Amino acid sequence: MSDKNILCEKRNNAAIIKFNRPEKKNALSLE
Repeated sequence: MSDKNILCEKRNNAAIIKFNRPEKKNALSLE
């Protein structure tokens, strides 16, 4: 797997985490 693919996968994982855990994102932005 190339570095570019790993970077894309990390970005996709971060987006999925944000989508699945909006309450966590909101808590972070309130602090």
